[in-house]
Amino acid sequence: MSKAIVDKLGGEEGDKALILGDLVVKPIRSNHLIPRPISDGARLFFPACDGSETIADAHDVFKSGISMDFKRLGLSGPSEATIKTSAEVYELRSNSLTKELFTFLSPCLDFLCVTGHQIRSFCKEHSDWLCDEDYETFFITKKNWKVPANFDNLFVAYVYVLYDGLYLSVYQFERDFMRLADGPLRRLVVPQLVA
Repeated sequence: MSKAIVDKLGGEEGDKALILGDLVVKPIRSNHLIPRPISDGARLFFPACDGSETIADAHDVFKSGISMDFKRLGLSGPSEATIKTSAEVYELRSNSLTKELFTFLSPCLDFLCVTGHQIRSFCKEHSDWLCDEDYETFFITKKNWKVPANFDNLFVAYVYVLYDGLYLSVYQFERDFMRLADGPLRRLVVPQLVA
C-alpha cells in the first residue's frame, strides 16, 4: 500500500487497507476507532424490499411515534426496491461529529445508504440490536435514489428505544451534530462493506 493512499485514508504508514473498485474499507484500530463493529458473526440483514412500505405509515414498528420531519423533508413516500443485504452494527466509542461516523466507514456514502423500507424492516426484525433506552441508533438515507449521495440529498434517520416503543426521527446530513460517547453507547447500522 502506497504511503499516499494510506495518508489519503487518514491512516498511518503501517496501516493496511483493502481497495475493491471504488470501495475503500479502513482497517480497525481498536484503541482510537470512532465507531467499533459489534455485530461480527451475527447474521443481520436488511431484507429484500420492494420499496412500497413507507416510514410515514410504520406505526406498527415505531409505536412511540414518527417525526413529522419525514413528510416535511419529502422522505415519507415509497422508495427503491432493494435486494437482501448483510448489515453491520457499529457502536460509537469516542466523541465525533455525525459526518465523521459515516465517512470514517466509507468515503463513498452511497454504499452506506438504506431506504425507508429497509430501516422499517431492520427495526422490526432486529430491534434487539438498537441502542438502549433513550439513546440513538443511526441510519443514513437519501431522498432521491436516482442521483449520487451529496449533502443536499442525504439524511440521517435515528431511532430511540423508549418505554412505550420505538420513536423515529430524521435530520439533514449537512446539519452536523456532535455525538458523545459518554454513558450508554450510540449505534449506527449500515450495509456490510466487505463480506
